[in-house]
Amino acid sequence: MTKRTDREETACASNTYGDNCTNVCDCVEANANNVTQVCDAATGACDCKATWTGTKCDADVDECADPTKFTCFANSSCSNKMEGYDCVCNLGFSTVEGGCSASNECSNSSYCSDNADCANIGGTDTCTCHTGFQFLSESVTICEDIKECDSTPCTQECIEKVGSYECVCNQGGFKLDADGTTCIECPNGKFGENCTQTCACNMTNTDICDKVTGTCQCKQTWTGTTCNEDVDECNPGGSFSNPCAI
Repeated sequence: MTKRTDREETACASNTYGDNCTNVCDCVEANANNVTQVCDAATGACDCKATWTGTKCDADVDECADPTKFTCFANSSCSNKMEGYDCVCNLGFSTVEGGCSASNECSNSSYCSDNADCANIGGTDTCTCHTGFQFLSESVTICEDIKECDSTPCTQECIEKVGSYECVCNQGGFKLDADGTTCIECPNGKFGENCTQTCACNMTNTDICDKVTGTCQCKQTWTGTTCNEDVDECNPGGSFSNPCAI
C-alpha cells in the first residue's frame, strides 16, 4: 500500500503496511530479506529469507527434509542446522578436502584399547574385544576385563584372572571335576587338598580313610594307624573280652 501526503503518495516503509501504512509488520526482522521492509506493503505477509519460514519468519527451514534443497557429496548425509545444513560423513568415512573417504582408524594402534583387535568390517573400522573382555559402557573402542566371579560360576572358590577366571577347591577332601567349576569329594584311597595325597591305610582292613586328614578308621578286627595290626581278642587287656573265658 501507499501513504498519501499533501505533496505525493509513497510506498509503505519502515516495516509498516496497509491503508496509509498504519499497520506494523509482525515479522522477525533478522530473518527477513529486507530488514527495512520485512513484509508486503499491502498484505503484511512476511518476506522471509530462503532459510526461514513461517508466518513470522520464525521457523528454520529443514533443508534435509527436501532433497531439492541440499547437495551433499558421496558417502555423506545432510544434517540440518539453523539457517542452513551441513554434510556429515557417514559412519566409516572421514572428512577430506572436498568430500569423504573411507576411514582407516585401524592404522592407528591406539584406536582400539588393549585386549581388542581392529578390523574393517563392512567398510567400518571395528574393534572386537578379546575373549574374557567386554566393551566399557557406552564405548565401542575400549574393552574392560569381565568379572566372571561376580556370577558365582564355581562351587567353592573363584579367582579372577586377566581375561579369565579359575575355580579352586579350598576345602580339604575335594578336587576339581573335569568341568573346571565343580568340586567333588576325593575318591577312595585319596585325601587332602585337591586329593593329591594317597591314604597309607591297608584298605583291605579299613572301613574309611578320612578324605580330609587321611586318618584310617579300621575294621573291627584290625588296629594301628594304618590298620595293619591284628586285634588280639584273646588278650585280657585288649579291646575285646576273651571269647574262650568261662
